[in-house]
Amino acid sequence: MDKIIGCLMFSAMMGFCNHVYAQKVYRVPNAQRYFLGVKAGVLTSWTAYGDPDLQSEFSPSPTLGFNVAALVNFSLKKNYSFQSEFGFSRMGRKVDFNDHSWTNTATYDFLDFSMLLRRSFKLKVLKNIPSNWYVNIGPNIKYWLSGKGNLVSPGLPQSYSVVFDGESKGEYDKMYIRDVNHWLFGIDIGLGANVGTLKGQQLMAELRFMYGHTYLGHKDSVTPQSINILGFDDSLLDNYKVVSLSLAYTLDFYTGQSKMGKSNKRESK
Repeated sequence: MDKIIGCLMFSAMMGFCNHVYAQKVYRVPNAQRYFLGVKAGVLTSWTAYGDPDLQSEFSPSPTLGFNVAALVNFSLKKNYSFQSEFGFSRMGRKVDFNDHSWTNTATYDFLDFSMLLRRSFKLKVLKNIPSNWYVNIGPNIKYWLSGKGNLVSPGLPQSYSVVFDGESKGEYDKMYIRDVNHWLFGIDIGLGANVGTLKGQQLMAELRFMYGHTYLGHKDSVTPQSINILGFDDSLLDNYKVVSLSLAYTLDFYTGQSKMGKSNKRESK
């Protein structure tokens, strides 16, 4: 719980600092326009090994997952905006080994935080309906929360739960891994479009690629002794590649409007 709270505080602080930086650099006026919204999507993920010997020994495959997040987008100048996202994702990891006779399929849960600089371009869809297409890029931070999996061998399949930095006691239903990188850093690159619906509301669709720079662990983070099943082997010296498709719903706000008194509102009409 302490780790989750620390992650939330860190994410909030990073989002605030980046917003202040954006206001300073782009000189955003006090009447700041911003969007608040939620998003959800599906994703496919796979891992790639950083060692040629591991690449020949293990064969990763894509798996399906999902993500959900809250977002805030601050308008800047010259069709630029800054978007910050905080949410949850579930991603898989599927690896074949022992000449494809064994398969280790795992599901991992993460907290996600993204910071994106966006450039928008006009897009004509329907008359009198505002719409844009955009590209964005920025850092992605994940915190690895938990995991579980299923190991299929020539014998019976065996489900297991992931235990971080524990001592193996010879269980069949627990996989002990050590020295993992709970904090994972990567970069997001996205292409999407947003369409206005009712006044002050928008729908967004985005295709995004996330390239993970941080390895899940070290070469010996998982060993044959990690689970009490003869013939098991694996390595966490691999990082994620993720392609996601998401939909978002946002509401439009102006900070200046909430601070206006009655006399100011009458003058502004």
